[in-house]
Amino acid sequence: MASKGDPSGAAGLFESVAKDSIAEVAAKCRAAVVQLRDVAAAHERHFQQRKGDEARRLLREELAPKVLGLVRARQYEEALRELSAAAANPAHVLVKEEIAAERASVADASSFWEAFLKTLKSKTGQEAALRMADGRRLAGRISRIQPDRVVLEHADGPVEAPLGQLHADLLVGWTLGRSLPAEDAVTYVKAALFFFCEGRDDLAKLYLATAREMNGPADAAEKCFREGLLRAAMAVRK
Repeated sequence: MASKGDPSGAAGLFESVAKDSIAEVAAKCRAAVVQLRDVAAAHERHFQQRKGDEARRLLREELAPKVLGLVRARQYEEALRELSAAAANPAHVLVKEEIAAERASVADASSFWEAFLKTLKSKTGQEAALRMADGRRLAGRISRIQPDRVVLEHADGPVEAPLGQLHADLLVGWTLGRSLPAEDAVTYVKAALFFFCEGRDDLAKLYLATAREMNGPADAAEKCFREGLLRAAMAVRK
């Protein structure tokens, strides 16, 4: 019975034998029952582990690339909706906590981006110099902020600066100590996860280390950074 995958049934058989047996036989039956119960528990753990591994494989192949594309486009609300739906799916019950941790990381990344946008919007109508990722500096009066760009009014006409091409130093400089408190370790966790989503592992490591130096809650972020769903999707994309 046990070799056919029914150790619980085998244990029940020994229990029935033990009821009418002499003490020595009953003791051996009880020992066999303990062994078979352990086998049944090991079988169940193995079965659940295989189910969990299969759920993770599907998430990494199907959900993670989609979420990665959304966060790289800074469409955080869509990414969070996808992760919420995945966590609510009964088929993902064994990996629900892992999905929730990934969602929390994306939410932190989103929080950093929203904090930057808050500072940027507060400068509408003001003169500003925007540093771009390619080293250029675009100067002028901030006239409009669109979903994917900021428009500067210049003597030679309007200049558009794509938000996705702003230099990392500008993003940090206009966020830390302004819309997010520089003395709060959580700020650096958010910064680390934002840059992780952006593919900037160098900056993600820097800000995770800063959060740890400040005794901040960096463990969950570190786990997502090293082995989460987005990390798996990034490895495939490379």
